[in-house]
Amino acid sequence: MAAEDQDQDQLDPDLAALAQPGMSLKLKLVIGLAIVGLLAIVAGPKLVRELREDAVLAKGTSASAVIVELSETGNLYNETPELRIVLEVQPASGEPWRAEVREFVAAHATAKIQPGTVVQVKYDPEHPSRVAIVEPKL
Repeated sequence: MAAEDQDQDQLDPDLAALAQPGMSLKLKLVIGLAIVGLLAIVAGPKLVRELREDAVLAKGTSASAVIVELSETGNLYNETPELRIVLEVQPASGEPWRAEVREFVAAHATAKIQPGTVVQVKYDPEHPSRVAIVEPKL
């Protein structure tokens, strides 16, 4: 029996199924890790941002905010543009501050969020730059 066949016999059954003639297991693992790494680079920042937003929505402090600036980032998701929304957060007590939110907003919904529009937000009191828009729903 060849050395390669002996190595495949000793592998986990799931990994052995991946091993095919002409491509070494190491090469397959490298390719697999490269794909996972690429996905992490592409989707990671969005996932982190969504997790933070979910935490702010669940446990954040409510406030009003005025949209100060609105611009497209150039990113698209299913042909929906991502908008950079600069807000002036006005807490119930204390001084207002500016924060930036990025949201994918359908074209028909942009009328709801023009500069000067008052929106309801939640923010993380420990990290006031972390803000999520509650209303209107985007």
